[in-house]
Amino acid sequence: MREVEGGLVGRAPEIESIRALLADVTDHGATIVVCGEAGVGKTALADAAVDYARWRGIDVLRAYGVEAEKDVPWATLHQLVHALRDRVADLPAPQRNALQVAFGESEGPQPSLFLTGLATLTLLSERATAAGLLVVIEDLHWADHATRAAIGFLVRRISSEPIVMLITSRSDEAADQLDATLEQHRLTLDPLSDTASRQLLDGQDPPLSPAARDLVLREALGNPLALIELSVAVRRGDWPLPGPLPLTKRLENAFAHRLTPLTAAERAVILTAAVGANGRQPDLVAAASRLHGDEVGSTAVDGLVRAGLLKQTAGEFRFRHPLVRSAVIQTATPDERTRAHLAVAELLPPGTDRRLWHLAVAAERPDDELAQALEHSATRAHSAGDMTTAMEAFRRAAELSPELEDRAYRNYLGAEAALAAGQVTEGKQLADQVSRQTTDRALLARVAWLLELFPGGAMQRGDLHTAITIADELHTSGNSDQAINILTTMSLHLWGSMPEGPIWSTMIERAEAYGADPADPRLLCLKAFGTPEENSQHVRKIVNGIDPSLIDDSEHLRLLGLALTNVGELERVESFLQPAMNGLRRDGRLSILALTMQSSAFDLYRHGRFRQMLDLSDESQRLAEEANEPFVAMAAHFCMLTAQAVLGEDIDLSSIRDAFPAAAIALDHNPFLVIEALTQGIADASHGRHQAAFEQLKRATDPTSPIYHWGWSLKEAFPWFIDAAVRSGHRDDALGALQRLEALPGLTATPLHRGYLVLARALLADGDDADDAYASATAPTHNPLPFWRARAQLANGERLRRQRRIKEARHELRQARDEFDRMHSRPWADLARAELSATGESSPRRKPDPGATLTPQEERIATLVVEGLTNREIAQRLFLSPRTVGAHLYATYRKLQVSSRAELGPALGLPS
Repeated sequence: MREVEGGLVGRAPEIESIRALLADVTDHGATIVVCGEAGVGKTALADAAVDYARWRGIDVLRAYGVEAEKDVPWATLHQLVHALRDRVADLPAPQRNALQVAFGESEGPQPSLFLTGLATLTLLSERATAAGLLVVIEDLHWADHATRAAIGFLVRRISSEPIVMLITSRSDEAADQLDATLEQHRLTLDPLSDTASRQLLDGQDPPLSPAARDLVLREALGNPLALIELSVAVRRGDWPLPGPLPLTKRLENAFAHRLTPLTAAERAVILTAAVGANGRQPDLVAAASRLHGDEVGSTAVDGLVRAGLLKQTAGEFRFRHPLVRSAVIQTATPDERTRAHLAVAELLPPGTDRRLWHLAVAAERPDDELAQALEHSATRAHSAGDMTTAMEAFRRAAELSPELEDRAYRNYLGAEAALAAGQVTEGKQLADQVSRQTTDRALLARVAWLLELFPGGAMQRGDLHTAITIADELHTSGNSDQAINILTTMSLHLWGSMPEGPIWSTMIERAEAYGADPADPRLLCLKAFGTPEENSQHVRKIVNGIDPSLIDDSEHLRLLGLALTNVGELERVESFLQPAMNGLRRDGRLSILALTMQSSAFDLYRHGRFRQMLDLSDESQRLAEEANEPFVAMAAHFCMLTAQAVLGEDIDLSSIRDAFPAAAIALDHNPFLVIEALTQGIADASHGRHQAAFEQLKRATDPTSPIYHWGWSLKEAFPWFIDAAVRSGHRDDALGALQRLEALPGLTATPLHRGYLVLARALLADGDDADDAYASATAPTHNPLPFWRARAQLANGERLRRQRRIKEARHELRQARDEFDRMHSRPWADLARAELSATGESSPRRKPDPGATLTPQEERIATLVVEGLTNREIAQRLFLSPRTVGAHLYATYRKLQVSSRAELGPALGLPS
């Protein structure tokens, strides 16, 4: 087979870049985004890539964004997956159901964007042959929002797949939304140079006259499509066109002139093709026949191909260029476009979103049945996390609603979706419409609360009375459950910056007055967050009496886990958080899942499982970035830094502003101020900088400090501060902190703070009381915190050595050393070894930690393998493809020098 020719004038570097990626596809996947104005050559470059891929034996899949279907959920993805439909039945059940529900092929809860993306990833991974797979997505700027989210999901996961994705877009913004790392494979096509433009014209037949040639060169401005089409227009006598027009419009007009001689049947075919996305000939002909009112034969399609308006690729017909589609739509009358949408809709299965949107576009007057169907579609999009589509669907449903109250309610739902999508202007506009369309007190109260949540709302300015008044209004109007939800949302918003104050008692009193059940997770969370000293025992008693296996609501499980965490419980936190995370994974709710992982990560921290904390925090950051939640991602990064600091790794807090520019403003406010001080204090302590640690941790634990936050100060920073204060000679400061904790009996009765209490008393003990104090601090029955028990054993060993009680000192120091080794906390293990050496006893060299050579992702996968999960099950849990799991597992085998799954557990020190 001869090599494919380049063929594109002036695009040699771009062709070479694409060919290089395709040549390496069997080693690793990649994404290349081609941006540029209309007609600059994106489609031609994609065609060249397809030709080259097929010449190399690489499989090709192709889909197109279509302007007429840009609001239809999954419209573009449906084109892509259609070629893989025979493999859908073999997908894991959650993924199979996700695709079938998304495409309207079965009923069920709308799947999340990410679960549908995962299903697509699995299909593409399994379709990819040994030679590789090229996936071409053209006109990303016209792809629907759901598809764009799924494509973003894919491009972040194909590095281990033999897949190259080539994406074209007129809009840099649309490409930027995929992933910032795509800059390394971003091609921006500029106009051709004058030399290349002349070369392109020289290849046209018949040649232009010198005058016409100069005119085309001057008007085309180096745009390849303009050079070709304006040359054709000159030869046809259709150009120059009158008046100063933008180049894109001139090209549309040039194509529009080609439409004039078409027959009625050909116009029916090309118009139905323009408003729909299906390029298969039987469907085109069927829709065109409905529009034409008579049977249309295949000869009409063939005529459009000969006219250079359509072209056939792999059994499907598509427009020669997107501007042809634009020209067809612009030249059609409103009535023709309406009838074309109806013709396309008649061919689509009833109940599908694509059919519904074509009907909605064609609707010219209020239609209650259609409005209800659109509201249902919008609700499903909302459940899937596709808030942009939901907003548009709710808005259109409102426009089609005959009744004013229905219109108001649907506009409210649209405003709610806009808030979730971060579209502030659109949301406020819809909210303003509601205020003019209804007098319903409950709905107006809900709108008022929505406006509170938009940037600049009264609550964000410190006015909490307005939110309480709104909750009261909802309760009075018979919407008590929504009123309690408002209080819960307030608590989650406020706790970071205002963890104390009378507002908490007010919210708790209101929730009880609204009729909240004593065991309602929302009420328990309010009490645990706002009044832990008063309510810690009450919350623990109620939650410990709840069986999590009887709860199927992930949010309720999460709130109960948060309540237990906040009141210092240790044993049952995971029994609520783990099933909550399982449910959130299953539903693909990545934002809330990432937050819940952080709560679980700190539970691991309290149990001394720092490596697992690091792995889970890494996953939380990945998922938060996936869900476009920069604040959540930054919080996850701090969790990772905390784990790394305890493990003795070097950390760099100065880079966080650069790493999270969209969230960096939060670093100037609590709780990030106190978290930053805590993290730096832990790092300083782990590296033996005890004075520096004391100074950082004093800021975090002193109630007069501007960054003081009782939760972070008393739950996380307290033991670090006591130890740093004692080691740096600030005994009085440590004693003051201990006395402040002792004055809170409601907290010190909890397992967490009971452990802190006996630790602090031991570190501050002297004389005859020290032996008993250290006995309590090192006993699991009194101190349930493994890391801090080991720290107490280290401190006790140091004390006993100074008292020359060498035998006792060695016993304590050995225990501390072995525990720190088990927890992989290198700096503290090294300190225990040094202290043992000072007693005259040498320690065995610390065994190399094989897990330290693994990335967090590799260690997470290896741990799940040890737990008995298959590659496919791991892929489902971690939102990866089985092939990617296999690649990580192969790297893990190589690093650990093992050859089977059975050897992983022993190699990592895990029970198999």
